[in-house]
Amino acid sequence: MAFESIIDQKKIVKVLKQALKQKRIHHAYLFHGSPGTGKEAMAIELAKSLLCSEGDAGACNQCSDCRRAAALKHPDLIYIFPTSSSVQPEEERLALDSLAKNPYKGANLWSNPAISIDRIRELRRQVAYKSFEGKGRVVIISEAHKMTQAAANALLKTLEEPPGKMNFILTTSFINQLLPTIISRCQSIRFDTIAYQEIEKALIEREKVEPEKARIISRISFGNYRRALALLGEDLQAKREEALNILRKVLQSHYDRLLLVENLLKNKEKVDVKELLEIILLWFRDALIFSSWPDSTKISDKLVNIDQLDTMTKFIDACPNIDFEQIIFEIENAIGLINRNVNVKLILIVLFENLRKFMWRKSNV
Repeated sequence: MAFESIIDQKKIVKVLKQALKQKRIHHAYLFHGSPGTGKEAMAIELAKSLLCSEGDAGACNQCSDCRRAAALKHPDLIYIFPTSSSVQPEEERLALDSLAKNPYKGANLWSNPAISIDRIRELRRQVAYKSFEGKGRVVIISEAHKMTQAAANALLKTLEEPPGKMNFILTTSFINQLLPTIISRCQSIRFDTIAYQEIEKALIEREKVEPEKARIISRISFGNYRRALALLGEDLQAKREEALNILRKVLQSHYDRLLLVENLLKNKEKVDVKELLEIILLWFRDALIFSSWPDSTKISDKLVNIDQLDTMTKFIDACPNIDFEQIIFEIENAIGLINRNVNVKLILIVLFENLRKFMWRKSNV
């Protein structure tokens, strides 16, 4: 079946299937949304459907066209993605093979990659000729926001006057970094974050992950399946223990909290700090549910850290006047500020001061 590899995104699948059935496919789509939500996977599935020689309203997944498109080796499928300026053909093929194997993961072989004007000029030369097999061409431009200004302007000319039997699919996690004129010439489709239940199911069925680990990862990944895959190779228990150690240090002196901030920023990237805050956030949400749930025997499906109930009980007993709602608000606000590129050091100093304050008292409401 067409689109069977897509995790969640049922509404988008329905829209695209209907467009295929009615022969009303737009000449240019822009798939945008958070990272790890399946934009590249959906682009490949749509390309397969457009190139399939057997399916009436989608890819049959059996014919030669479908198989070659899935492997990103179809002569009428052009897949463009950011690379280094000195990329070698074998490196590019390695990245494409990795992407074909798992579009949710892909391969990142270069630092600060971009889509150059030369690559778009090459594309314009390619599309000037008839397709190899007569069904037209499909062009996928992954991470389109990484086009240089010159490349974006060159692509715009092709989008304005597309050759016959030509479909473009652009993907981006940062739509605001694209030229407004490019956005206006595409049919935009927004990808929502993936439901954690769907991520948990995919991890168990596709990656053969143990249910307990899949449960934890699905919550920590926050709707990003690419992140969930990356977490498979990490020590989650160590990360959770580090998060608890941070909370223990937060309760110490002001000097200790400042030293904690310095050490965190010395040893971790911003994305790692954000991940720790998200783990702490999940801990407090679990602690709130656990402390207020009337029947602890029926709570297992409500908690992420279900394997740490003893530690959670000791934590709650040690901080009997904790203000859960205010703490959750403070952590969510700090994560939001990090996402907006506010100074991380300042964020952590303020957050840790507030955590100490609200771990010792309850709201007056």
